Amino acid sequence: MRASGRIVWLLLVSALLNQACGKVKEFEYRGVSNVRLNVMPKPLASADIRLFNPNNLTVRLREAEISVLVNGKKAGEVVQQFDVVVPRKSDFTVPVEIAVSLREGGLMGALGGMLSGKSIPVQLTGFVKVLVHGVPVKIPVDHIEEIRMGK
Repeated sequence: MRASGRIVWLLLVSALLNQACGKVKEFEYRGVSNVRLNVMPKPLASADIRLFNPNNLTVRLREAEISVLVNGKKAGEVVQQFDVVVPRKSDFTVPVEIAVSLREGGLMGALGGMLSGKSIPVQLTGFVKVLVHGVPVKIPVDHIEEIRMGK
């Protein structure tokens, strides 16, 4: 009976942790700065992404897998590991590196449109992984923004 009591206790604690961690809210996008583009030896962009943690919990950002779509076409991808402590209800900045696709219709097509003054939809979609009290949680990312460069 003692072993079965432990199993019930572990299941109960696991269920409570899962319930608590299942309510982690998506980070809120606040902007981007320090955008840089290198084409040699391979196309790579880097930027600092400003975000807000709306949760009442401090979390540890561990991983991001995010596709960057420009005009609905994949223009780049972020696959990156982190070890960033994000305090509850706070703004924070994360440096990211974006593997850029220079194929026609991807980033290059969008740059042409942006330089002509057109507004271009940029979508970020994927997920970030955080640790909440040591428990891994996936937070979905789905953000669309219209980007426009003046003539």
